[in-house]
Amino acid sequence: METINCPICGSTGINTFIELKDRFKINNKTFNLTKCECSLIYLNPRPKQEDIGKYYKDDKYSPHHNVSIFYKLAQSLSFFWKYKLIRKYSNKDTKVLDYGSGRGEFSNYLTERNVVVNSFEPILKTDKNTDVMKKNEYNIITLWHSLEHIHNLDKAFSDISLSIKDKGVLFIAIPNINAVEKYFFNNDWVAYDVPRHLYHFNEKSLDKLLNKYNFKILNSKPILQDPLYNIYLSIKSKNILMKLFKFTFISLTSLFIILLNSNKSSSKLYTCTKK
Repeated sequence: METINCPICGSTGINTFIELKDRFKINNKTFNLTKCECSLIYLNPRPKQEDIGKYYKDDKYSPHHNVSIFYKLAQSLSFFWKYKLIRKYSNKDTKVLDYGSGRGEFSNYLTERNVVVNSFEPILKTDKNTDVMKKNEYNIITLWHSLEHIHNLDKAFSDISLSIKDKGVLFIAIPNINAVEKYFFNNDWVAYDVPRHLYHFNEKSLDKLLNKYNFKILNSKPILQDPLYNIYLSIKSKNILMKLFKFTFISLTSLFIILLNSNKSSSKLYTCTKK
């Protein structure tokens, strides 16, 4: 385990936000989320980068394992939504980098649709090419729920800044610590996901982080498919009828609140560029 200063402001102050267990019970450790005075919430102390891989090996870890029809349906809808978004910002010469690509499923999805894409996966061992961070190479770089997993943010943003073209677009999709459904689940909220999720952002803290690395947010929007999936995974009831009731009630309530206030969305997409 390693203790770190705040990745945004460098503060050494430690104010406990919440204490949590790994939802997969890979070990019996209690993990501490710290809230900094600059508003960032982050895991501290945390597993070292060379040790974090073991926390991704559980068969129920859905981003990298085939787990359910519900997950596959959510993934298909998500892939189509991401593809349409990329097409909106691309032309025939566009080159995309999928940073934090997991098993490369979305990269394969893009390739099948004639989008030129490379993958970069710094945590999982895959057969994808990882030596792709080249100067002024990419028009679009995507971090689909990747930023919250990155140990070395300085290196990551240095590589991204070097690789993205001057007028390139950086898409960042991340969980939102202000998500409305969090209040229904308390410690069981799946998006806490300790110790895999190292940071928990809202728009204010993400803007401060990006400013540090000379990027800015152009716009943000809620990711409306994510609340349903996070709510489904957060419900612990084994009674099918009770689970269905809770899922329906919390989903409808959350979506109604999100439509009134997008800052309460489970996850948000940020479209960014260099300053």
